[in-house]
Amino acid sequence: MPSNRLLLGLATAAAVILGGCSSGVEERTLFVLLTDNRLLRVSEDGAVLSRVRLGAMPEFASYGSLLASSSDGETIYALVRGKRQHVAAIDRDGLVVQRYALPRDMTWRRLAVGPESGRIYVAGDVPGERRNDLGEVELGVRLLVLSPDGVRLALAPIREPEGRDWYVGWTTVARDESSLLVSYHGSDTTGSDVVRLDPIRLCVDRTPEWGACLGGNHGRSQWVGDRIVAATGESQLALLDGSGRVVRKLESGLRNIHLMEFEVVGNVAYAFGDCVKGAGLARVPLDGGEARVVARGACGDVAARLEDSTLVFGRRWSRDLYGRGKGAALVYVDLDVGKIKRSIELPEDPADVLAVG
Repeated sequence: MPSNRLLLGLATAAAVILGGCSSGVEERTLFVLLTDNRLLRVSEDGAVLSRVRLGAMPEFASYGSLLASSSDGETIYALVRGKRQHVAAIDRDGLVVQRYALPRDMTWRRLAVGPESGRIYVAGDVPGERRNDLGEVELGVRLLVLSPDGVRLALAPIREPEGRDWYVGWTTVARDESSLLVSYHGSDTTGSDVVRLDPIRLCVDRTPEWGACLGGNHGRSQWVGDRIVAATGESQLALLDGSGRVVRKLESGLRNIHLMEFEVVGNVAYAFGDCVKGAGLARVPLDGGEARVVARGACGDVAARLEDSTLVFGRRWSRDLYGRGKGAALVYVDLDVGKIKRSIELPEDPADVLAVG
């Protein structure tokens, strides 16, 4: 019979081995910011782990570029919209640890975090005094830079109104933090500006007065290495070099769609529709390989990769005059199989989703 000491030693060794195996796997957590400024923390299997209200309900909904994380994934930043706008710093357990007040004379719309410095970049609009030809108030653009602990480092003008509606729609920062892309979706504007950082320098605009520096872009634009991937509003994505020159057009295979969104995973862009102006999810290789439609019924306003083979969409509530349509939900799509594997109903529209871990 083995001794008690031997049994204890075997049990201890087994615990160490098992503990070592399990510690190398960290479950990813999904943070979901609702349009009413509630933040949900959701597990991989869709269970809501925590809820916190970050602010009062804003006057209007907004989607995308509202959540970002520090490079280590330990701090999540949320742009809280409304009359008292601020950036909320949240820990991995979903608890608010800091709030950074934002200047009140502007409407702050989008947020990004620098992968190297941890700086917080917030882009917003300042109204002018005139209206454009469509009756919308002209909007100029400002960029606010904060340190990770909320100290203001810079506040710079990016666009003056000049009779145009420069509504900020998306913001992404380069991995080396050399530049920031600010994309517009105003009533009479489109395209993206390439804003160089440290120091802040603006791009030279040679496009028509309604287009930003990257005039062929309509929707999200994002640095991938030394190139830019940009939506065009049509079925194609554009691949541009650092100067903004179009290197290649990438066909998605999605038809009858106003394509403005995508999620980059490695050297692949997953392009998708917003459900309202078209549905579908396509896998588009950035090296020019053949694109493939993954799931024609999948769609959403925002998306995040939860696992290697899972993309999660944030889908808004949508109904026609006859009450037909779908409710607000998180939609989990299996990228390997090409099917929706689960949908989780939400109490309000998802404004942004972010996977960390």
